[in-house]
Amino acid sequence: MSESSITSLMELGANRAQAVAALKAAKGDVMTATDRYFGGEYDDLEDVTGDDDDRPDENEKRENPIGIDAGAADEQSDWEEDWNEDGGDDEDYELGMHDATDSQHVVSDPYANIFYSKDRVEEVVEVEDEPISGSMTVKGQQDNEELRYKILPKGAWMSGCPEMGEQGILFQLYHQLSEGEMRCTKKECSGTINRDQTDFFALFDTFGIYLSHTQQRIRRDCPICSTTYCLACEEPVRSSKGKTTATNLDNTEVGGGFEELVHCPNIQGILVGVGLHYAQDIYLEPLPTVSAPTKASVSTPSKRKKATEDSSDEELQASNKKMSTTGSSKTTPTKKTSAALVKKKAGTGTGYSGNTREDQTGQQNAAKAQEQKDKTLETLLRDIRVYLPNPFRRGGARSSDTMMHSSVLCHLRRRFNQIACSLLQSDSITDIYHREALFTELMEWLQILSQHDGLASALAMPHMRAASVRIDKRDSREEKVVRYEGMASPRELLERIVIQCTETLRSLGNARKLEAEEVAGTAKGKPGKKKVLTPDSTVGDSETAALERFCQMITRRAASVDEALNLTKGQAFMLRMKEELPALGRNAVSQESVSSGELSKDDERKEYLTFVNRTRFDYCSLSKTSLGSTTWDSCFSDSIQALTDGKVASKRALAIAKEIGTMSQNLPAAWDSSVFIRVDENRMDVIKAMIIGPEGSPYWNGCYIFDIFLPGEYNQIPPMCKIVSTFGGRHRFGPNLYAEGKVCLSLLGTWSGPGWQPNKSTLLQVLISIQALILGTPSPIACEPGYESKIGQAADTAYNANVRRMAVNTAMIDQIVKPCAPFKDVIHEHFRRKAREIREQLEEWESLDDGGKLQGDSMSASRSSSTGGASAEYKKNLKRMRQLLDDLEAGKDVTTP
Repeated sequence: MSESSITSLMELGANRAQAVAALKAAKGDVMTATDRYFGGEYDDLEDVTGDDDDRPDENEKRENPIGIDAGAADEQSDWEEDWNEDGGDDEDYELGMHDATDSQHVVSDPYANIFYSKDRVEEVVEVEDEPISGSMTVKGQQDNEELRYKILPKGAWMSGCPEMGEQGILFQLYHQLSEGEMRCTKKECSGTINRDQTDFFALFDTFGIYLSHTQQRIRRDCPICSTTYCLACEEPVRSSKGKTTATNLDNTEVGGGFEELVHCPNIQGILVGVGLHYAQDIYLEPLPTVSAPTKASVSTPSKRKKATEDSSDEELQASNKKMSTTGSSKTTPTKKTSAALVKKKAGTGTGYSGNTREDQTGQQNAAKAQEQKDKTLETLLRDIRVYLPNPFRRGGARSSDTMMHSSVLCHLRRRFNQIACSLLQSDSITDIYHREALFTELMEWLQILSQHDGLASALAMPHMRAASVRIDKRDSREEKVVRYEGMASPRELLERIVIQCTETLRSLGNARKLEAEEVAGTAKGKPGKKKVLTPDSTVGDSETAALERFCQMITRRAASVDEALNLTKGQAFMLRMKEELPALGRNAVSQESVSSGELSKDDERKEYLTFVNRTRFDYCSLSKTSLGSTTWDSCFSDSIQALTDGKVASKRALAIAKEIGTMSQNLPAAWDSSVFIRVDENRMDVIKAMIIGPEGSPYWNGCYIFDIFLPGEYNQIPPMCKIVSTFGGRHRFGPNLYAEGKVCLSLLGTWSGPGWQPNKSTLLQVLISIQALILGTPSPIACEPGYESKIGQAADTAYNANVRRMAVNTAMIDQIVKPCAPFKDVIHEHFRRKAREIREQLEEWESLDDGGKLQGDSMSASRSSSTGGASAEYKKNLKRMRQLLDDLEAGKDVTTP
C-alpha cells in the first residue's frame, strides 16, 4: 500500500493503525477503506507505530492528498502563531499547515478515489471573530457616496466541515491577501504595496458593489517605479484602461473589469468564496444555538435514521389538535407512529385547517417573500457563475479556468453544496416548476462543475450539512461547536427530481392518449371525432405544455451532467455514484436477500428501507380486455368505464401529472409504516394503494389495500377511495373503515369537517391522513363519535383486541396467501424482511388478547369472560401466521391457487 493512501485516511481522522488495517482489508482500495473506517470497524485500534513495511522511506517525498506541494517551514511558524491567537483548533491547524504555499493550484481532483459515507458525523469548533465595519467610497456608485461595509472574518471564511487540507488552503489565502506588504519585483526598486482586509474582504450590501470595489483594488501601482501589479497574485500586469467585456454562457454580456477579475486563480478563489458567502447569507437560515454544555464527540461516526424516521411525534400531535379529518376531536396518534406519516411544510399539511374560508393572507405573503428571495438568489448565482473555472468558456478559457485555485473546490463543497442540496430537496414537482428560473440557473452550475475535472467529484460526494450549533464552556472561554452530518450528494438529490419529471412526462403522455380516446368516445364504444394533438399543445393547455417543457429541460440537463461526469471522472466513478442513486421499483424485489435473522437490526432496517424506497411507486396493468370489452380491477370500474367528458381532460391531466410526479419520490417510507401505490400504465387516474399499519396501533404491520379513482372533475373535487382488504366485505376495521369499503375522511367528503380544497389538496394528503389518523391511532374506538371517553376502558381494550384479530386474519394471512396481484411480491417481501419483528409482535398480541371471538364489526366486540388468554381460534391463526413467515424465509410459494 502507498504512503499517500495511508495519509489520505489519516487526514480523515484515522490513526495510523486504523488506516493501515482498513487499507489491508480493502486490498489498497482507498474508497473501500474509507467506508470501512467510517463504518466503525476499527474504532478499537489504538495509535501505534506501524510495521516497518508500512513506514515511508525518510527520503520519500510526501504526497499531498489535496494535490499541491508542501509549504515552506519558515512560514508555518507564522501561521501557527496567528492561528493560535485567533483561538483556532489544533486539529484543524494540523490539517492545514502542511498545505500552505504561495501558489496553490489544483492539478488533479483530490477526491477522485474517495466516497464519504452519508452516516458520517463531525463536530467542529469554529472561531467567531469580533465584527469590524466601516465606510468607504466605491467609484461608479450613485454620487460616489460613502457606503457601509463589514469585514468578512477569517472564521466565517473558513467555516464548514474540514476535508483533508482545506482549512490550510483557506487560511493561507486569507492570510496572504488581507495583511502584510507586497514587494516590487523590479531590480533596484524598494517599493512596497500594503494590503489590508478591505482589499478583498469588505462586504457591501450587494455582490455587485463588491465586484466594483474589487475591480478598483486589484490593480495597484508601485509607489516608486509605477509598475502595475495584480494585488492577488503579485504578478506585473498591463494597466487596464477602460472596461473590458466578456460573454457569459447564456450569451449575456459581463460588465467591466471581467479580465481583471479572472486574471489569476487567487482572485478567482476569492470571488467564488465571497460570492457564495453572499448566497448563503441570503438563502440559508442560521441554525439556533443551544447553550447547554454537552460532551463533544469530534470525528465520531454515527448511524442515523433517515429523515423520514426522524421528525418528532409532537409535530404530528400539534397538527391533530387543530382539526381531525376523521371526525373525532380526541384522536391521538400512537407514540411510535412513523414521522414519515406527515411531512410538514409551512402553509400545507394533511387537510387540517382546510376550510376554504380560512384567511390565506399569511400564506400569500410568505409565497411573495419566497418568490423575491428566489429571484435574488437566482441573480446572485448567475453573477457568481461568471467567475467559476470553466474550460469551455465562450470566447476561450483563461488560465484560471484550467489551473484553478484550490479554495474554489473548498467553497463549492462547503457553501454551494449547502445551497444546491437545499434546493434539490424540494419534494414537489409543482413547487419546482413554479421556481423555474432558479432551477434553470442551478442546472447551469451543475453543468459547469460536471465538465471540470477538479470540481466534478463535488457533485457525487455526500455533502456535510450543518445540523446544529451549541456553545461549550471550556475553562474560562466558550467554544462554538457546529455538528455536521453527512447527507445525500447533489447528484443523488437531483435524481429524485429527475424521477419526478420523468413520471410527470409519462403521465402527460398517457393523458394525451386518454384525451384522444375520450374525445373519440371509445370508452362507451360510441363513434366520435378524433382530436388532433400537436406535440406543443400537449393536452390542449398552455400551462401543461410549459410543465412538459420544464420537465424535459431537467431530464436533458441531468443526462448532460452524467455524460460530462463520465468523461471527466471515468466509468468506475460513475458506477460507484450510480449505486447511490434512487430508482423506481421495477424489478427491485429480490429473493436472493439473506434472511432477516442473519442481519443485525440496523442492517435489517437499512435493507428494508432500501427495498421500500425502490418499490413504493410503480406502474402495472389494472385492466383486462376481452372480446373488445375492457374491465377494471377496481371498485370504481363503472365510473372508469363511464368517463368520456373530454372537456375537462386538460386541467385534469395537468393536476394528475403533477401529483403522480410528486408521489413517485415522496410516498412515506419508513421501517414503522410505508405507503405503496400502483398506477395503471395506460390510465393514470386508476390507482391502487397499500398502506402498512403503523407500529403501536392494532393495525401494525398489516397490509391494507385501497382502490382509488380520480374522477373527471379532479382536482376540483376529491378522489374516490375505498378499502378493499375487508375479507370479502365481512370485516369493518374501525369507525372510519367500513366493511363495504367506505373510508370516512373529511378530505374525501365522507365525513363532516374541513374538506377538500380545489387546486390545493392532493391525493398524497389523503393517503397520509389515512395512514396517520386512521391506521395510526392506538385507540380506533376514539374515532367513533361519542366514544372518545372510552380510551383505556374495557370497551377500548375489547375493541383493540378484535381489530388485532382481524388484522392477523385479513391484513396478514389473507394478504400472504391471496395477495392483491399488483402488490404480491412487495407483500411477501415485507413479511419476509420483517419476520423477526413480526414474530415478536405476534407474541405481544397473543399476551394482550382477551380471549374473545373475532367479530366482523368491531363495535359489536365485547370483552370475553374467559381468563384463559387467547382463544383457540386466535391461537390457530397465530400459529399459521408464524408458519407462513417460516415458509417465506425459506423461499417457498405460499399463495393459494
